[in-house]
Amino acid sequence: MSEESYLTIAEAIDLFLAAPEQDPLATPETHRTYRTALRAFLHFLKESEETPSPTGTTDSLSAGILRAFYVWLLEQEPEHAPGEKLSDATVSTYLAAVTSLLRFLELRLGDASKLTFTVEQARDRVGEVPTGRVVRRPPSRIPLVMTYYDKLSPPTEATPRQAKRRLDILRNRAILHVLYSTGARISEVAALNRTDVEDGHADEALIVSRKGRRREMKERHVYFTSEAQAAIRAYLEARGDRVSALFVSHRAKDPERRRRLSTRSIWQVVKEAGKAVGVAEIMPHHFRHYRGSVLLEQGLSLAQVQEVLGHESVDTTRRTYIHLDRGKLKADVLAHSPSPADLEREIKERDIFG
Repeated sequence: MSEESYLTIAEAIDLFLAAPEQDPLATPETHRTYRTALRAFLHFLKESEETPSPTGTTDSLSAGILRAFYVWLLEQEPEHAPGEKLSDATVSTYLAAVTSLLRFLELRLGDASKLTFTVEQARDRVGEVPTGRVVRRPPSRIPLVMTYYDKLSPPTEATPRQAKRRLDILRNRAILHVLYSTGARISEVAALNRTDVEDGHADEALIVSRKGRRREMKERHVYFTSEAQAAIRAYLEARGDRVSALFVSHRAKDPERRRRLSTRSIWQVVKEAGKAVGVAEIMPHHFRHYRGSVLLEQGLSLAQVQEVLGHESVDTTRRTYIHLDRGKLKADVLAHSPSPADLEREIKERDIFG
C-alpha cells in the first residue's frame, strides 16, 4: 500500500465518528462517550513523545498503541474531580472507543487495512499491563488534615464577611468529616442532599450511581459517625436556608439562591487544610483510601470494606489494600501457628484420654 493511501489519524477519527455503523451495538450515549474518549486519545497523542502526532498517518501507529493509551489513562484525573482518578468504567469505555476506531481502520475502509498490525495484536499488548493500578498510599499525617477545621473558631461577629467565614468553617468541617466517615468519592459527597442525611440526624445514606457501558444502576450505603452527624447539624443550623443541597457556596446575597458546591471547590477545601498543616500532597481521594485502611486495621474483612467503598469486586479492594491484607494475613497465620511441641503434646493427650 502506498503512503498516499493512508489517512492522518485525525482524519481517521473524523471518518469514524461520522460513520453510522461505527459500533452497531453501542447506544447513543456510548457514541457521545466515544467522542469524548477520542478527544482524550488525540490529547494523548499530542502529549506523548513515544507516539505519532494526530497529523501522522495511520500506518505510523504500532501494535502497542492501546497499551500506551491505557497506561496514560491510569494517570489522568477527571476535569470535574481533580485529585481523583478515572473510574474503571471510564477507562474501559475509552479503550473500547479506540479499539472500535482500530477495527474501523482494519476492516471498513476499503479492501486493505489502514493499519500495519491487527486489532487482536493490539488487544494482546494491553494484557501485558499489570491489572492493578499503582496506589499511592494516603499521607500518614492525614488525621492532622481531618481535624484542621475542628480547631478553627468560627467568627461570632455579625458582619457579612464574618458571617460568611463562619459558614465556610462549619461547612468545611462537615465536608472533611463526611469524606472520612463515608469513604465516599468526592463527586458522591458533592451530590448529597439534606434529605439524604436527614439534616444530620441519619447515621447512613443510600448512594445511587450508574456504572459500566450499560449504565446499570448501583446502590450502596454509606455511614456517618457521630462526629460527622454533629458537624452537619451545626452547619445546617447556622445556614438557615431551605436549599436542598447539603454543601453549598455562601457567595449569594440571598440565602435561598445558594448553589451546590462543586467538586473543584471541595477539592480546594481539602487542599487548604492540607497546606495549613504541612500535608500539601493531600487529595480528597486520600480520605477514601485512609478510611478503607482504618476499617481493615480495625478487623473488617475485605468483603465488608468493598461494600463500604463501593468497589466493583473484592479483587479491586484486595489490590488497593494488598499491603494491609498481607500484614493481617501474616499476623493471623502466626497467631494460629502452634509449635511442633504443642502439636506433639496434643497427640499424647489424645492417646491418654482418647
